[in-house]
Amino acid sequence: MATSGSDHYHTAYIAAIIVATRLVALYCAAWVGCDLIGSPVEHKAVAWMGYVTQAGVALGLARTAVQRFPVWGQDFSDLMVAVIVCNQLVGPPLFRAAIIAVGENYAAGEKGARGGGGGGGGGSGAVGVGDGKGKGVDTGDDGDV
Repeated sequence: MATSGSDHYHTAYIAAIIVATRLVALYCAAWVGCDLIGSPVEHKAVAWMGYVTQAGVALGLARTAVQRFPVWGQDFSDLMVAVIVCNQLVGPPLFRAAIIAVGENYAAGEKGARGGGGGGGGGSGAVGVGDGKGKGVDTGDDGDV
């Protein structure tokens, strides 16, 4: 079945509406969830960003729709793939922004890095703080002298 150019624009318009609606729903759900567990406001504002790129199951369901519903399954599948592609394009930058916004963007050896900060920390359970040059500083939180 051939489709006209206007059908593609119609599908793109509907996909954009679905993507926007999904993003709003993720934002609201993450805000409520964070509120229930008492997360700080900074986390509430960005918690939704990590969920945007979840696509594996959705692709499988779109494929199943083609097989189970021959009359409209292909159109539905095309629309869902368009929505998934949009989410896959938008999701990673949003997830990166969320990581930065909550202050979890340090690499091993940087100040605040967990696990010894590139060599700091003593025994088990030590919390080290890196000096930004790959040298850890033992904060003494593990009882070492």
